Amino acid sequence: MKFVAVCSAVALAGVSNALVTHMTFNYIGLGQLVTVSGHWDGQAYASSLNFTSSAIYGNIYTYCVDLDNYIHAGDNWDANVLDSQSLSGGLKEAGNILGNAFFQADNADKAAGLQLAMWEAIYDGGATLDLSVGNFKSTGETAAADAWAQTYYAYRTVDAHAVYFQPVAGSGGQGQMTAVPEPATMIGLGTMAVALLKRKRR
Repeated sequence: MKFVAVCSAVALAGVSNALVTHMTFNYIGLGQLVTVSGHWDGQAYASSLNFTSSAIYGNIYTYCVDLDNYIHAGDNWDANVLDSQSLSGGLKEAGNILGNAFFQADNADKAAGLQLAMWEAIYDGGATLDLSVGNFKSTGETAAADAWAQTYYAYRTVDAHAVYFQPVAGSGGQGQMTAVPEPATMIGLGTMAVALLKRKRR
């Protein structure tokens, strides 16, 4: 079955552009199947996605920031690890939305709403969310998911850090975002980045 990418801040900034991780798509998490049109036409999972990330984060949940590439369970690729605050435009706004709402999205309606708000920020932008017009349109989600999308979209201008997994050029991967790991994990991430850089220099 085809799946559409429908899935301490100081330490994170320190490893931006320096760290590459191997991503493996495992399965779809909480969310809903919706029909999208405009930038991309078809059915997509507005949901969290479960990945394994080569011992840097282990098993993680992400949200899609890339409707131009679709993926299947078992697909894998290398990705650059970036701080969403280093981005611009809709991607930065999607990072703000995710950074502020990730841990609130604990059921299918909220997860779908979070994903829809992120796609709206990336592909439409603007002061208000309207899923019926523009470059990104969506139908088939529940009224509750629509309401949560409205709530989460308001976070687009509230700065927050998220982790952006940017597929390495030519890898065939799909862009994903996840929450900034807890401080203990960030310490491990920073240590690993230093070790990788030392290995490269040798």
